[in-house]
Formats: sequence, C-alpha cells, structure tokens
Amino acid sequence: MTSADLVAIVSVWRHGREVVSTLHSLDLARRRNRGFRRIVVTCPAELSDQVRDAVARSRVGDIAVHAVAGDPTPMALRADAVAVCDAEFFAFVDAGDLVGERWLDAAQAALVSCRRRVIRPELIITFGRRSGSWPQREWHGDVSTARLLASFDPWAGVLAVSRDVLSEVPLPRTATSNLAARMWNAALIQASIPQETMKRSVAFVRVWDDQPTWESASGPVLAQSALLTNREIAAAKVPRHPPRKRVPTVLARIARVARSSVRPWRDAAARCATRRRAARRFAPEVLSDWRSQNAIEPLLPYPRPMVGEWYEKWGAPWPTRLAREADAYWNLLKALPPRVDYLFFAPWVRTGGGDRVLSAYLSAVERLDEGASVALVTTEDIASTRLDSLPPRVAVVQLRDELMAGVPRQALVDRILPQLIAQLAPHTIHAFNSTVALDIFESYGRALAPRSNLYISTFAIDRTPDGERTSVLFLRSPDFLEPVTRVLTDSDAFVQQMVQEQGYDPAAFIVQRQVIASSSRSRHEPARFDRARPLRMLWAGRFDVPKRLDVLARVATELRGRGLPVEVVFCGEEVMGDPTLGATLASLAKSGAERRPAYAAFAELPLADFDVVIMTSEWEGLPLVMLEAMGSGIPVIAPLVGGVGEVLNDETGYPIVRFDDVGAYVEATESILTDYAAARARASRARALILGEFSSASFDARLCSVHGYLR
Repeated sequence: MTSADLVAIVSVWRHGREVVSTLHSLDLARRRNRGFRRIVVTCPAELSDQVRDAVARSRVGDIAVHAVAGDPTPMALRADAVAVCDAEFFAFVDAGDLVGERWLDAAQAALVSCRRRVIRPELIITFGRRSGSWPQREWHGDVSTARLLASFDPWAGVLAVSRDVLSEVPLPRTATSNLAARMWNAALIQASIPQETMKRSVAFVRVWDDQPTWESASGPVLAQSALLTNREIAAAKVPRHPPRKRVPTVLARIARVARSSVRPWRDAAARCATRRRAARRFAPEVLSDWRSQNAIEPLLPYPRPMVGEWYEKWGAPWPTRLAREADAYWNLLKALPPRVDYLFFAPWVRTGGGDRVLSAYLSAVERLDEGASVALVTTEDIASTRLDSLPPRVAVVQLRDELMAGVPRQALVDRILPQLIAQLAPHTIHAFNSTVALDIFESYGRALAPRSNLYISTFAIDRTPDGERTSVLFLRSPDFLEPVTRVLTDSDAFVQQMVQEQGYDPAAFIVQRQVIASSSRSRHEPARFDRARPLRMLWAGRFDVPKRLDVLARVATELRGRGLPVEVVFCGEEVMGDPTLGATLASLAKSGAERRPAYAAFAELPLADFDVVIMTSEWEGLPLVMLEAMGSGIPVIAPLVGGVGEVLNDETGYPIVRFDDVGAYVEATESILTDYAAARARASRARALILGEFSSASFDARLCSVHGYLR
C-alpha cells in the first residue's frame, strides 16, 4: 500500500453492510483533511465477499480491503491492518461507528506535534440500542482512572495513535474484543502513555445490545497484564464506596407519602430545568457534526433542541457497583503477597474437621517447599474463629470484608477472583469445600489450567434438615472436572459414591489420608466398672444435624434404664440448622448425661478421664474425632457411615451397622464393661494403624506423589 500521513482502519466483524455509513462518515472527514487520504477496511476472510460488495455499493473511492484468515478478534483485525500499512499515524473506527468531521484533522495535528500519546474524541454519542453521551477521560497519571481498568474500560474504541506507540505497546491479538481493548488500555497506562482528547470533537458509537459498551468490557481479564498486578496502584488510598444504607420501614413509608405529595410540583420544575439545560448540553460544533452524520446514518437521532432532555448521561461518576468491584480487586491484590505459589480457598476456618485437614495441607506445603509463598482466601460471610491455628507464614485474606462492603458474591465469582487468579498465576490452586472457588473452576477452569494446577478437596455428602442431599460436586456440568488436576479426598467410600452415583471418572480422585496427632494417655486403668467408678463415655462434635445428638440421647436413656454403670459426657459447639436441638438437650439432661463446654481441639480435652468414645453420626466423611480417639488409644464405638469402615472394624473398635440402632450401641457398651482388656487391645491396634497411615510423614510422602501439586 502507498504511504499516507494518516490511515483510517475500519474493523468489520459482524455483517458487512454496517461499514457503508462508516465509510461515508470518513469520506466527509477526509474532504476536510488533506493529510488523511487512505481508508483500509479489515475483516475476517469469511466476510470478505460481503465487505467488498458493501464497499462497492458505498461508492466511496480509494478504499482497500484487507482480509484476515482464521477467526481473528477485532483487535487482531486492527493489528493486521497496521502491519500492511506504511503510514505513521492511524485512526481506528469500528464498522457502524461514525466520526465527526473535525476530530481526525485535530487528532493528526496533535500526533505530529507529539507522537507519544493517544488522541480520542472529547465526546462519544452512542446510538442504536442505547442513546447516551459519554465524555472521554484524559489520563496523565491519575491513579483513580487506572484503578477502573480492573473492573471495566472507561474509553470507547475510537482513537488515533502513532506507529511509535503501537511499536511500544502492540495491539493484543488474543482475547475477546472488549477485553482486548481493555487490556491494551491497561498496557498504555502501565507504559505511562498519555490519553488526550480534542476539544469540541465528537464520534458516534453504535451500541448493538442493551448494555453500555463498558458493561460488555467488565468481564475478567485472564491474560497477563502488568497493570493489574501493579502494587503502587493497589496501595493508593482512595475513598471507599459505602454500601447503600437501608431506610427503616416506617421512615420509608413517610418518605413515599411525602414524595407523592410534592411529585407533581417537583416534576414540573424538573421539566423546566431540563429544557433549559438541554438546549446548551451539547456544544455547537458537536451539534453541527451530529446533523451531518444523521444525513449519513438515520439510526443516529437527529439533534433537535430537546435531544439533550432524553439522552442518557454516561461516564463519571461511574456506577457505584463497577467502582466498588474495582476497589475490591485492588484491595485483594494489596492483601496478598506479590508472589503466590500456592493459593488455597476455604469457606472459613473454624472448628470443623475440614478446617483441620486444610491446616494439614498448609503445614505440609511449608515443610516440603521451603520458601514458597502460601495464601488462603476464605470465601463466605462468616467469621473465621481459628485463624490462629494456621501456620504463621500463610497470608490470609477474608472475602467477608468485601461482602460486607456491598460487593456481590456473583461479582467475586464472575469477574474479580478469576481475574486475580489469572494475574497471580499460582503454581497450585486448591479449593476446600468452597463453592465460590468451584464456581470459578467451572466457569474459567480451562483458561486458568494452562498456568495453574487446580485441585479440589471435599469429604462427604451432606443433607439439609429437610433431607436434601448436598455436595459441592453436585449440580455441576458433565465436563466440570476436565481442567481439574485431581480431587483429593480422605476416603475410598466417598470416591466410590461419586463414581457410582454421579458418574465421575475414578482416575480424577486421589485418597489422601489425614494427619492425626497421636498421643499416649497415662492413666490408671480400673479393675472393673461399678457405681463408684463408672465407665466414662465421651461424645464430642458439633451439635449439628449429621452428628445426630438425638441418637446419643436415646442411647443414654437406655443405658440409664438398664442400670448400667456408665457416665455419659458430651461437649461441642452449637450450630444453626437443627430445629430439634432444644428437645434433644432436654432429653440428655433428663438421662443424666453431663454437658461440658465447647472445645477448640480434641487433644485439649482431658482424654485420660475417658474410657470410651462414642459417635452417632448419620453421615460422615472420615471423622477426625474418631481418628484422634483411636490415635490416643481410646476404644471407639461408631456407626459404619462414610469412610468409617476403612479404619474401624471388629479388630480396631466397635462398629455399629446402623447409625440409629440404639440396641447395638448398648450391646457394644456392655461388651466393654464386661471385658475392658479386650477393648484396650482393640484400641492398641487402632493406634498402631493411625501411627502408620495417618502420620505427617505418610501425608508428605503421598502429597509428593500427587502429580503437579508441589513446585
């Protein structure tokens, strides 16, 4: 192609016919500007015939059509057109958009005087599905504009630029159209290239759907962007966007009545004020360009005097939702280490068995990969009460802070966290029962997997109080686990259940036994149990639906009814969700069972005081209380639910076939009362099993064998 001072590049990727109005608009502009002669229309090869026909029908001369093979993005279309042009300056316009006659002339003069900048129109008028005015921001280093790019793109795609800038910051050829433009604008800011506008200039952008253009650019940027990991921007102090306060109901009713009373007068005054403002909302130069462009594209409304009365106002101040999401991204980036090698997700860190397993993985990573940077993100709006139990070098970020500040959960799943993960690109991402993390894996796993190894840990199928079965692996797409490296669980029973009931590939799972701290109790063994020295039975766990504390109440009542020398002690933490808990606690009290305070860790209980541990769960994974009791050498009575049967049998304890078989619990207790030496022998074999299979050394060895987990 021949050289020209400025080439206008028109990108076509929709239909082809929409390019006609754009060509007429550019033809008007080049009649005014002698330095602008060349127009290049770039399109995918599959649209080239339609585009050539449309160019011919436009009867606009001196047009070159450049077809790009494959399935190029709109930004790649621009990049390919630049590569075949030998001009020094370029103006980019999408097919369907229009430019004011004055803008290209002023933009070219500005670029000649200083090549290292981007020139935009001062105002964008949108038309089509949405009509609005969108002032374009200038940028000369302010942090507030840079921060917005974490959430959306505050600029339209109409711009002029020099080849020098395009060489320094190349146009990205990948990613979707709007995200590619956002990535490029982020790269421009990272390179400190100013963004400037030409006064009283305008361009007209067609909106093809019901969203403002920046809304379609508000998805996560999954390609690497230096700006989106810029710690100086993250550290900048900006005012927090507070969540909207809810007005009390009575005050809200009073306000509604008051508004309805004054509304007619207020609306009349507002109409008068709007008409006065509408007449001077747009500069005369803008209205002049507007009229000439309406003659080319009737879809662009004619600029009658009252057009400013109904045109939307877009731009700053931006919607609070988008600004709040941008703040959330930078807050999370600031809270995380500059480099994250291992990123863990969990709902919270409290007293559950899953939290203990999480801590075991965190500790193992620190042991096996010294110097690694490890971070944990808690994802639910529930306070974590046991963060002090985690290894001290783990950086902890709680999404609870952002949720309470008004950031929607869905925004975290759809945009903020996927983008954050993609920018940090940890070696390993491990989700522990976190639906937030698993939702991200489901939507963006294929985009994240090339740079990060994805792992999931979940341990049991739960039930709601009304009987519905639940699991973080339920209700997923059939190919959900394809980008996931492995699911790490603690029992074969759970794997078999997922394979048989959900059809998952067994190769997707690895059984990784937990770490159980084993201790030897020093205690005086009684010769026999009687009223003076009863058998002390311990039940420990959450007062939650699956633990079936009501079954313990029935067992305690039966033991007392038979006059057996047994003292029942139960302790744990109350949780919401069991509507019958009050009646159960009353029944336990009536049976003579002793309630003790909640405990932080099983090992902190006075284990030497107890002769047997009982469990009554309806469903479990591989329960920690049982394993820790076995590791402490205490005989265990437990139902064969979940993975219990993988470690508990007639040689290592007292298994109960049905969780609610009260008679079986009582018979096991009588057996222990009759022959406690046999009970101690079973407990000894159980402790040996725990020492062998559930030690830190065994855990580390298995983790080292998991493909891709460690760096």
